[in-house]
Parts: sequence; C-alpha cells; structure tokens
Amino acid sequence: MERTEIFQTVHRGKRKQRVLYFLYQPLTAKQISKHAGFSPQSCEKAFRELANLGLVTCLNAGARRSRLYWLTEAGEQCQIDVSKRTKLIPLRKEFPRIPWPIYGKVLYSHRIEVVKALNRPQRPATLKRTALCNNPFLRMSARNCLEVLHVLMKEGIVSRSKRKPSFMFYYELTELGSKVRELLVKAEIGPRT
Repeated sequence: MERTEIFQTVHRGKRKQRVLYFLYQPLTAKQISKHAGFSPQSCEKAFRELANLGLVTCLNAGARRSRLYWLTEAGEQCQIDVSKRTKLIPLRKEFPRIPWPIYGKVLYSHRIEVVKALNRPQRPATLKRTALCNNPFLRMSARNCLEVLHVLMKEGIVSRSKRKPSFMFYYELTELGSKVRELLVKAEIGPRT
C-alpha cells in the first residue's frame, strides 16, 4: 500500500484517527481509551489495524496484556496529517526514554498505584494507605503492597533503604522509577498542546 492510500484508510475511520492523534507518548489501549473516548477493546482493535498499516509498533511485543504502542516514522507523518485535516493542535511529545519492556511490566493496577504513591521513602503499610487515598476503589493489603515492591525491586524501579532508628525497611523510587512515575502521571493527566 502506498502512503497516500494508508492515510486515506486512516481518515475513513474516526476511531483510528482519534487513537493516532492522542498517541503523545507510548500508551496502552486502556490508557488511550480515557482520552480518545472509546472502549479499551475498540482502542486495541484500532492499534492492531494501525500496526497492520505500519503506522504504530508494539514496544513490548512479547506481552500478552498491557501492550505498549508507539508511532513509526510513517505514523508520525500520518499523525501530523490527521491534526491538519481535523484542525486540531498537534500534541507535544515530551517523555523520558526508558526500557519499554520494563515499563510494560509496571502497567498493572496495583503496580501503577504503588509507583504513583511512592513520592517519598515509605514503608509498605504507609504506602498502601497513600495508594488507597489516591484510589479509593483499589483493593490492596500491605502484604500485596510488599509483593509489588519486591517485583518492582527486581526490575530496578524501587530500592530499599533503612532509616535510623527504625528497624523497618523504607522503599523509594530509583532514577528509572522516577521516570516511570512521570510517564504514568502524564498518561493519566492526558496530552498537552
């Protein structure tokens, strides 16, 4: 297919246009659905169609769930074309570069909430309370929180430190963890023009 045919195919479908337009950083179907106004299943289908057209690529192709998508070079050109045709302001693409498979491993509800709540060194019980304040619908115990912290430690997102005079361990974000948190917050807030 030629580039003009691909662009015409995108312009025929409102879902593909909106998903492509709102792709301002690598996102999952669930994350983009909040901004595009479609269900996560519809956004996943649009991502598959855009990937078949060569406009997006999956950054963690081995994942079954929480698949991250980002624009190819042709996708960036098509995104510019979509914003011109729909007379929408192009979105800024400012995000830190990180290992995307690791970011993909964070994209589960408990892990997301723990990383977002970890804004200072905290113990698991305190961290759980902070996460529950941020998301009252979250169902998580301190033990769940500790298990999530151990998974995040293996990925290099969280580190453990001991504070005096306490015998308890405190957990804090590493440099990579801070970048992951920044991406998660940006994905929740939405795009900037």
